[in-house]
Amino acid sequence: MYAQQVGSSAPDPFVLLGVIELPPTDAPAWVSLPLPTGAQTAVDKLLFRVPAPQVAPALPSPLLDGSHRGSPIPPAPQPDYLQLTRLSALAVTAEGPRCSTQMQQGMSATSCYHGHVLYRRDGSYSAGGYQQGGPNGTLRMWFGGGIPEGPAADNVYYIETNGSLPLVAHASPRRLVLDDPDGSLWPHNRSPGYGGDPSVIRLPNGTHWMYFSGLGVDATNATGHNTTRPLWNQVYRAASHDDGHTWQLSPPWPVVAAATGGAAGYGSGSPSVVRANNTFFLWYYSQTEDPSRGGTYLRTSPDGLHFPGPAQSMDDNYGGIDVKYLGHGRGFIFTGYTQPGGVYIAFSPDGLRGPGASNVFHIAQAPDAYLSHNPGWLAGDEQGWLNASTAILTFGVSLAPFGQAEYRTRQMAWTQVSWGMP
Repeated sequence: MYAQQVGSSAPDPFVLLGVIELPPTDAPAWVSLPLPTGAQTAVDKLLFRVPAPQVAPALPSPLLDGSHRGSPIPPAPQPDYLQLTRLSALAVTAEGPRCSTQMQQGMSATSCYHGHVLYRRDGSYSAGGYQQGGPNGTLRMWFGGGIPEGPAADNVYYIETNGSLPLVAHASPRRLVLDDPDGSLWPHNRSPGYGGDPSVIRLPNGTHWMYFSGLGVDATNATGHNTTRPLWNQVYRAASHDDGHTWQLSPPWPVVAAATGGAAGYGSGSPSVVRANNTFFLWYYSQTEDPSRGGTYLRTSPDGLHFPGPAQSMDDNYGGIDVKYLGHGRGFIFTGYTQPGGVYIAFSPDGLRGPGASNVFHIAQAPDAYLSHNPGWLAGDEQGWLNASTAILTFGVSLAPFGQAEYRTRQMAWTQVSWGMP
């Protein structure tokens, strides 16, 4: 396997890191290649998928840390890659990771950007999840990503890691194929996929509910399911009764419907769900609630299924957000993104009064990104409570304008954030 050295404007020629040959297997294998001591590269090791029953393929093109803008990426015929980095080269100075501290009106936020945490050929972004088993327990993460069958598509994927740093995946990402017997959603293996932007909670009885941006089927003139075109985003719910191994669309209709796509055709999506005080709080971005503009809205429900209107509009016109409940009367913590500015965190006493100038903190993030976007918390408990003042924040990193290849526009990075409140 070859990789190109990074860290300067004129990288050295390719450096042979090692060659791995595997015996034929009945199933694809994930192989870890530690880098030799002293190798001046951006990663500690590379993990790559070897299709059975082949020998590990040689890489005719350079493989670089995805945080390096303009770096070549393996072409589509190459196998799917998962790259776990300790610290990306551009995020690290002689003193350590890139960090920043901000203070406003007695509040403070410190954040340290640690580079890419997940690299996939088909893109990965819009993650969220929780920590199971306490502060050092397993981090369970669901995220949106592209599909190998076609471009510009979304499915939900799942991966889990250890609960301590550095993050090391337990296995490769797994795509969630939903049980959808009525064909309510666009097929998972046809562009644009069935949807993404997952927000997952676990109920006391062990059931998982996943709220996500779903693309229904416009079957007005169809002779059968999935034969016409996908609709705009609407908020759907899926359920799992076996700890997230299998998922069923439940119910087979959206829990937050959008009658139209709105001015730009997006509809309603990017949900974030918290269960607190026997109430389900559902935030989502919509271009349908007010056709004149997009904005973030909140609905509540006693049962997690029925979210009656009217939707409550937040007092700032921000895009999709991910929310955790701080508990003990401390309100909610948001994360979202703006352009320019990138990813921010903010605090709200009631979940409605949105980010104001006095409590928005833009975090340390990819310095070379075209845009950092779609952030999500990888922290807190199974129902969205965050009883800590430190958390991991993931977000998508675009290394090129949207509309280009997905591996250039949607890769996942992470920042560790801590905060202090009066």
